Amino acid sequence: MEKETLFCSLSLLSYFDYDKTDVSVEVMLKDIVNDQQLRLDYAAMPEFEGNIKMLEELDGSDYRDIRVKACRNDNANSGVVFYVFADALYDYYVFRGSEGLDSVNHRTGWQDWADNVRMFRDEPTLQQLIALHEFYKIEKKRPFYLAGHSKGGNLALFIALAMREDLMDLLAGVYTYNAPGITKSMMKLYTQRANDASFQALLHIYENENDTVSSFFEHLVPPCYYQSSLSCTNFTQLYHNHNLYAIRFENGRLVPTANKSAVPRLVHIFLYNFFAGLKKEKLEKILAVCDDYFNSNLSMQELYKVMIYHISNYISLFDDISYDEIKTITFQDLIERRKTRHLSEKLAEDIGRLHIQELTQRFVDGYEAMMKGKAGELQQFIRENNQKIIQMIQSIHQGKEEQAEANEDTLA
Repeated sequence: MEKETLFCSLSLLSYFDYDKTDVSVEVMLKDIVNDQQLRLDYAAMPEFEGNIKMLEELDGSDYRDIRVKACRNDNANSGVVFYVFADALYDYYVFRGSEGLDSVNHRTGWQDWADNVRMFRDEPTLQQLIALHEFYKIEKKRPFYLAGHSKGGNLALFIALAMREDLMDLLAGVYTYNAPGITKSMMKLYTQRANDASFQALLHIYENENDTVSSFFEHLVPPCYYQSSLSCTNFTQLYHNHNLYAIRFENGRLVPTANKSAVPRLVHIFLYNFFAGLKKEKLEKILAVCDDYFNSNLSMQELYKVMIYHISNYISLFDDISYDEIKTITFQDLIERRKTRHLSEKLAEDIGRLHIQELTQRFVDGYEAMMKGKAGELQQFIRENNQKIIQMIQSIHQGKEEQAEANEDTLA
């Protein structure tokens, strides 16, 4: 089995609580798939069905020679969870990614996400430090791999970057999936190792073409992009694309692709432009608001509504959209709404000062970044966009003329 497939499967298994050790991963896989209570408890969770289906499609015999060696589960406190798997030659440290509030069995709250937003600070987060500490507590005599999905992949990268020099000879490789990168300040702390070619050769960073989480922060090496099995035209699909079950496999391997799709590229541009120049005081205010969200103990659905409500206090794009519609509204629709709203505001100020080219440039800039290499489509978009604006202006002019005539008739 290819390493990229092996660590993808182990990363998925790390999301399930399993208290047996010294059993094969084949047995672990069978126990989880056949756990009917687990299915009853978490059937309503949006990602559960996809995760279970992916596990059901795995061939257990491929994992017969890998055993569950240990598990560190601090989910109730820090949120850090990782498994140690082992075969005849290697140990595999596989870190669990971020989880939302467990409203069923209350295994975890919002610790993972509270820690995620703190990654914007110029210092290691609590989860990163605890993961490193727990990693050190396990004696190491054999070569080992580090792996994980999402925040789990970030923890694997951090440990590889920050661990003691005497352990480097035992590090066989690092495999991450849809993981956020490392902040620039963290890169500066470990510049020598981060820039070491022999260290970089051990890193294998995989990203779904439609994933946005991996757009956060800096990459130690260029990532390998793979195709998604899902579309990405609205918020619900965007969420699912981050999960491992969205990976497209052919012949047991991830299917490569050249670039990220449009939406993740736009997110990357936004994050860079927004956070790059943000003052520390402003950043702390933003993090404080996030802490309020995560300390509320609201469910994901409830939290989503609160966040949308707060966003609506600052922008009016969502005024006439219900919560259910927000989940499925397409990104193209949002862009069109933004253009229409901006145009209306501009016309309301002074229609005589409207310049079509100037107006559309705000949106063209984003599309140039998103559609790089697709000049034909971009030019077509510009032409269609300008035509819509011209038609709208003509309609407004016509409306004003009709209103003026009506006023004259009234006066007459």
